Parts: sequence; structure tokens; C-alpha cells
Amino acid sequence: MDWAVNLEQVRFSYANKAAIRGITSQLRSGCIYSIIGENGAGKTTLIKLLLGRLSPASGQISVLGHEPGATEVKNDVGAMLQVGALPNNVRVIEFIKLFQSYYNAPMSWQGALQLAELERQKLTFFGELSGGEKQRLLFCLALIGNPKLVFLDEPTLGMDVHMRRRLWARIVQLKQKGTTVILTTHNLHEVESVADEVLILRAGEVVAQGTPSQLKENLQRSELRFLSDYEEEKIRALLPSFTVHKEGNQVYIATDDVPQVISLLHQHNVVMKELSVSPLSLTQTFMDITRGELP
Repeated sequence: MDWAVNLEQVRFSYANKAAIRGITSQLRSGCIYSIIGENGAGKTTLIKLLLGRLSPASGQISVLGHEPGATEVKNDVGAMLQVGALPNNVRVIEFIKLFQSYYNAPMSWQGALQLAELERQKLTFFGELSGGEKQRLLFCLALIGNPKLVFLDEPTLGMDVHMRRRLWARIVQLKQKGTTVILTTHNLHEVESVADEVLILRAGEVVAQGTPSQLKENLQRSELRFLSDYEEEKIRALLPSFTVHKEGNQVYIATDDVPQVISLLHQHNVVMKELSVSPLSLTQTFMDITRGELP
């Protein structure tokens, strides 16, 4: 098997606090992976380990067949930096030409500008760009070296819906060219549409890994939805064995026994308007897994 990333019992701690706890995982080449987890789950630490910015306390990491950060792979790895990580008084074209110089066979500056859709802003200072424009430039800089493996941290942050769709389409195109993509994002709807596999982190451990469909099927649950004025706390009290949450008047219940839930609600005269049942969303699956509600 051609692994882009291989982790074997990787551990890392800050002072005496464990941040990564014995992670073992393999990521295939030419696939899109999403690492998701609540704040503090270990996502940022794991990415830093894969980039070679941190060294594991124990265990082994291989990135494209070498140690993370090794000279042999520097030209083959790209990473999207956080917004604000670049100086504000440097122009777009200057950043592009600077990052070109880091790689042996980079894309042309014209191609980079086109990728970022910043042709008109090429002489604009970074500090004068909008949030979405900054993200597009950072995305472009991560890809300018034509990497075999690229890390994208919240790539669509600050973008409007149309630009987000175009960027996700480009991410899919990267996969079609054989590039391995590892991304972190809080937009689980988008993850579900583009990711080949999802890794869910909880307290420094990979508690679930698989395709979005596999993760949802493993819990064998459906999502019951309806409108009701009934208080959320009272519904929770009626259904202590099921996951319940409410947004406005919309009630969401994750359950592996839809008839039982409906029967219990009817017994207590809970009015359910616009009742529907659908497969569990990745968002609800993520919530259940990170709460420790694994099957």
C-alpha cells in the first residue's frame, strides 16, 4: 500500500499534559482526509507533528516515506498558514514570487494569481485584502510548489458561499491529480461532500476513522426532526436514552429506534409538526462520537 502518512503509536505532551495519546493511523496517497475534533482535541498538535514542527515523545511518523520536515520531502509538502501570519506591508505578487523561490519546480506566478483569483489585486498589500482574499492567497501559496501532500487549515474561512464552492472544487481537482489533502475545518457539511475519510480526535486520540458513510452507519442511527413548542429539557427527560437538541422550535433526536421515540412522545402528548426521518448527518455523528457515545 502506498501510504502518504504513517503514524505508529505516536505520543506527545506539553509539560506534563498529554496532547497526543498513542495515535496509529495510515493515510493513503491521492485521497482527501479531514481531521475533526472539538477545540483542544489535538488537531493542531497532530498537524505540527506531521509538518516536523514538533517531534514526538515516542512512536514513529513517516511522511511520503521520510521523517516529517526532512529535506527529501520539503519540496513535496505544502501547508496553508493562518490568516494574519503574513506581514501586512508586502504585496500579493511579492509573496507569490518569494514562495516560488522556495521550490524546485513551482507553478508560474501568472498561474498562481489565476488560482487565487487575485489578478486584479496583484499589487495590493496583504493588509488591504479582505478576509476571503487573504484565504485565497494563502491557499495559493500552499500549492505553488505543486506538492504531493498539502495541509489546509480552515481553507474556506471568510469566503462567501460562491467562492467556497469554487475552492472545494479545486480541492477535489487536487485529488484527481494525485495530491494527498489533509484538511481541518468546522464545516462538516462540506467535509461530508469532499472527504474520502474522516479522522475524529477526542482528547488526543483517534476515536473513529472511516468514510463519512461508514461513520454514520457504525452508529446505526437516524435523525428525527419536527417542530414543537415543547421545552427541550422536558423532551430530554422523556427520552433519557437518546440524543436530543433543539434550535428554536426545531427539535433533533438521534435514535436507533424511531418507532419507540415517536410512541413515547405521543404518550406524553408532545405535538410534532412537519415530522421527518433521515439518515444521521455527519454533524450529529461527530457530536455523538466526541461526547463518548460510541457503539
